[in-house]
Amino acid sequence: MKRFFIMGAVLSVALPSMLAVNKVSAAVPVIAPKATITITQKLTAGNIILSESMAKTLTESQLQSFMEVKGQDLSGLKLDGNTLATANAGLKGKDYIDIPVTWSTTNETAQAHLVVVSDDAVISSDRQRAINAYPVTLGQDIANTIGANSDQPTLDYYTQAKAYHSDGTVSSAALEDSAAYFTALKNAQSNDIIDVTYNFSSSDKSISKTVAISIFTGSLNFTSAPSTMDFGQLKVKNSNVVDFPAYTQDLVVTDTRQSSKNTGWTMFVKETQPLVEVDATGTPVTGGHSLAGTLFFSADGTNNTVLSASNAQVESQPSGTNGGTFNLSQNWGSTTKKGLYLDVPVTQQYAAKYKGELTWTLSDVPGNK
Repeated sequence: MKRFFIMGAVLSVALPSMLAVNKVSAAVPVIAPKATITITQKLTAGNIILSESMAKTLTESQLQSFMEVKGQDLSGLKLDGNTLATANAGLKGKDYIDIPVTWSTTNETAQAHLVVVSDDAVISSDRQRAINAYPVTLGQDIANTIGANSDQPTLDYYTQAKAYHSDGTVSSAALEDSAAYFTALKNAQSNDIIDVTYNFSSSDKSISKTVAISIFTGSLNFTSAPSTMDFGQLKVKNSNVVDFPAYTQDLVVTDTRQSSKNTGWTMFVKETQPLVEVDATGTPVTGGHSLAGTLFFSADGTNNTVLSASNAQVESQPSGTNGGTFNLSQNWGSTTKKGLYLDVPVTQQYAAKYKGELTWTLSDVPGNK
């Protein structure tokens, strides 16, 4: 044991001599104090698409889960107050709605889109895309024309085909085999049924919808419409002036389509030019008075809609309705309180001659009763 200890001592003494011969320079590393790295996760939320039935029962916790809301501290997470109320109200006759969503914590906000589509739509499993289209019945002449012109925009108008994106944008759906469909429509005969498949896009066929196009003979016609509606001479007074016009001719629709193939129809009216002051030649007076917002339509004599540049529904017949001749204006007037009428408040009553313009539109799709 002692000898081993001595040898060890000798070696320890000789080592500096060897280092002196083979000198090696080395920098002495400086060891910095430990640094703390903090990773903060930013508040994020993703866009999603939901069906109307899901939206009507949607809760905040469900929406948070669907949108995969993430952040450093979600203990004080809040949702914009209007989001759920808007979603729970449903589509209200629209084909889709895009609801802006704002999530917030004490120091951050995250914005996203909640897109609600019809229950008839096909939604992708990740809720980022949706597609919808509806079966439709077309007159043979319309179908043949669409086919001859390879007119997808018109076909899409009838089938209401659309592709919905989770960011709230809408695009055209892609036909699976457009050449074959248009050839079939071009040569279609009465009672033919043509199945048409729409894909989300030409490059994305992960979701699709197939609809049937039924062909029939017969027609839907705009038989007549008032060319002039005259309110006559009205007196200024210290209360609202309410008056119903006289018509040059009735508003009449004729439908000769088969009831089993009938798509229904809807009549609309809009104010393309508000009532404004004009001179003796009928030319609008610069800086003249206006009766904008005083022309109304009532279908039932109780509820009314103020006419504007947007279409207001006048009358609608559902799919499968019996054909015939429909005189829409026969019961309009002061007795029933139905139809078009003026309701001018005192503040807009100025002695002058006024002139405006209305546009009637007949669409061969059913409206909202």
